[in-house]
Amino acid sequence: MFALLLIIAPLDLPADGWIAFEAPAVAGTTRMGCRDDENTMSLDERDDHWNIGHDEDNSGTFERFTVYIEMTNGEPDEVRAVTPDCTVTNAGRAMRMEIDAAAAVDLFAKFLGESRTQRVESQLIGALAHVAHESADRVLTDLAEDVIDEERSDDAIFWLAQRRGDYGREVVSAHLDSRWPLDHREHAVMSLALSEHPEAFVIVRNVAREAEPADLRAQAVIALGITDAPGALADLHSIFLVDESREVRENAIFAMSQLDNPAVAQTLADIIREPRNGELRRSALFWLAQLAGKNSDEVVDDLMRDVL
Repeated sequence: MFALLLIIAPLDLPADGWIAFEAPAVAGTTRMGCRDDENTMSLDERDDHWNIGHDEDNSGTFERFTVYIEMTNGEPDEVRAVTPDCTVTNAGRAMRMEIDAAAAVDLFAKFLGESRTQRVESQLIGALAHVAHESADRVLTDLAEDVIDEERSDDAIFWLAQRRGDYGREVVSAHLDSRWPLDHREHAVMSLALSEHPEAFVIVRNVAREAEPADLRAQAVIALGITDAPGALADLHSIFLVDESREVRENAIFAMSQLDNPAVAQTLADIIREPRNGELRRSALFWLAQLAGKNSDEVVDDLMRDVL
């Protein structure tokens, strides 16, 4: 269990009912609280959707957000983080509190120290990660290092990569080291890729090319394909050509097929035509056929006819 980092005067919290307070938001905080096609949210809705900011929905970024926490029998039972563009239709139900960012972090840490519900813990960590205060970095780092509690550790790793800037990327990168369990390292590399930050992509590429064991390289290869990183096709093709692991090479074929790049079909066709690629040609043929099936693309159809 991580140590609480701050000591503040006890807050007078209700045993039951909603509380609400504002907090400063980290850079890059996008819409939270509302679904993409709505501008309202009700506290009666039980939905974790708020946890993900949608950078691509043109909602803009925000400097502050409001946290709503439902208390039940003295414990948090539901947590919402809401940006100012989202109207909470029954916000009047919540008891408003005036606390600063440090006190907000301390409250999250207190709740995480006492919580016994993974769903609520995930909500608390997601909200905590958006608070612009250095103490949040330390709490998230402690959570990330507690790999015995795998779900909380994974949540902390994800949010460190997504919302804690250079500090978060540095922490998550350190979790790629061989002293950590393999599945933990795999989660770290995927979290870095999902942050879509140029520096994170450099780290993921290096893992895909050089890391041991091969299982970790295979995960990094998948991450490059899923996130469609700039230059991913050239990276994946070169990894396919030189890596000695069959799993890595097979994952590279799959990852290439997921890219939004018109040159993918030609690359897969080249793999199929090369006899030295052995049985991996079957995998390339399968994914080329999938491209032909889902795209009305004469070029892909012609390549299919050619290789067959």
